[in-house]
Amino acid sequence: MASQAGAPRRRRSWWLLIVLVVVLIVLLLFGVSRCGNDSDSGSSTASPASASASDGSAGGLTVGTSDLLSDGSATADLSQYDGQPATATAVSVQSVPADEGFWIGTSETDRIWVQLTGQGESPFKVTAGQTVSFTGTVVANGAGFPAKVGVTAAEGADQLTAQQEHVKVERSALRISG
Repeated sequence: MASQAGAPRRRRSWWLLIVLVVVLIVLLLFGVSRCGNDSDSGSSTASPASASASDGSAGGLTVGTSDLLSDGSATADLSQYDGQPATATAVSVQSVPADEGFWIGTSETDRIWVQLTGQGESPFKVTAGQTVSFTGTVVANGAGFPAKVGVTAAEGADQLTAQQEHVKVERSALRISG
């Protein structure tokens, strides 16, 4: 008799254990999806990194240990950074002379070109004065790059040519605020 009385209790404890495991898996999946998705339907959103610009702090463009916008590199040849990853955190958009490209930086002289990549047109519009954050790669401009992307002399073609490099960014890696 003692073994029969214990049997239903064992079944109930397995049932409760299975329910608990399922609930924990659902909560874990929900948490992971919330952490990995800070955009809504392809529209631009502010990431925590870009939110700091609204509190008055300056952002930066880091390649390795260098902040290209604060150490004077933006006014020089950038070819020493070719192929290296670049991370922008709360950087101001200076101007947007092309559909898929724009200048980021602190002024018309201390700025670096960002070229968006991917299929089709961007689902959002970058405008001067906005703050952006992204990860990308420093790449060579190639022959005639300013003309290919639509940057005229008045919009900084000579500066873009002198820098010899720009930052290539996948559209999905761009976060906009402001």
